Amino acid sequence: VATLLAALFAPSKMEVSRKVTIDKEPEVVYRFLVDIRKWQDWDPWFAMDSIQTRDYNGSVRSNDYGFSWKSSHPALKSGAVQVLDLKVNEEISFDIDLSITNQRSAGHGLFTLNARGSQTVLTWSMVSEMDYPHRLLNYFMKQSLGLKLELGLRNLKNECESTLSDKESESRRIENLTVFGREYLGIR
Repeated sequence: VATLLAALFAPSKMEVSRKVTIDKEPEVVYRFLVDIRKWQDWDPWFAMDSIQTRDYNGSVRSNDYGFSWKSSHPALKSGAVQVLDLKVNEEISFDIDLSITNQRSAGHGLFTLNARGSQTVLTWSMVSEMDYPHRLLNYFMKQSLGLKLELGLRNLKNECESTLSDKESESRRIENLTVFGREYLGIR
């Protein structure tokens, strides 16, 4: 009875945001975000079950751009991500539909990119909405979700910073080098 009473007063909405500064221009970071097939390279939930099934649909700017997943991991089960809006090199918003409890829960996600010189300040925000009595979970999920967002942002930072930007790629040349009579390819 106490649990049901606590759930009655629990917030139905939970918001969590985390930020990271990435030593790359927004164009580089945006490429990792807009291509949802690349999310598995940094997504902390994919790392929990890398053999989960992901089905991708649509293409960038199409009304059905997103993916769904099925997992045997009890914390992941199944769900879908639907990209809602894209502002090139600035913002990506998406809806997320989870089947973790016996009810489906909805959430909204937002990536915001802000240029700071040659760096990008990336904010990842998530909003969860749950009905009674499942909204009691919002008390416990906030810290856990925050840790997952931080891990994902660290992973994304590492991916982005290990990638050459267009400017860096253009400044490098592949050349044939001859050293002691042997041919090698070199990058300058």
